[in-house]
Amino acid sequence: MASILDILNPLLGPIIDKVFPDPKEKHDFQIKMMEIADQAAAREHDEMMGQIGTNTEEAKSSSLFVAGWRPAVGWIGAVGVGYSCVLEPVMNWTARVIFHYVGNFPILNTDQLFYLVTGMLGFGGMRTYEKIKAASTSSVPVVVPQPKKKVLGLPWPF
Repeated sequence: MASILDILNPLLGPIIDKVFPDPKEKHDFQIKMMEIADQAAAREHDEMMGQIGTNTEEAKSSSLFVAGWRPAVGWIGAVGVGYSCVLEPVMNWTARVIFHYVGNFPILNTDQLFYLVTGMLGFGGMRTYEKIKAASTSSVPVVVPQPKKKVLGLPWPF
């Protein structure tokens, strides 16, 4: 993940050169900015670790209301997506073609449904990212092959 300095450096480089014409002052300023970015990254890391600890304790609980809410939300999302994307179109087609039904079936608000599902999948995607980067809880690191470099440097991926 790119830090804010990586994003702003190309934009602010000429301004920093004008504000700090002395190379030593410029270097000291850049070091201070890197320290601030490191502190921010450390705070973000601590917050993430705290959330992981909370999630672990929730999962250990024997109470259905503490440990079961995430699976319940997942099942609600899965049932909603299944109805919206598979069941409702098939039922609608069957009712109209075979039974000549002219009414409408209930339609779920898929905007809210996909916010729910993509949010949960985002958490799973973050865990996949961690596993790829060998941050998994197992002691065996995951080996990820490095992508081959493009020979011609074409803008498309093939």
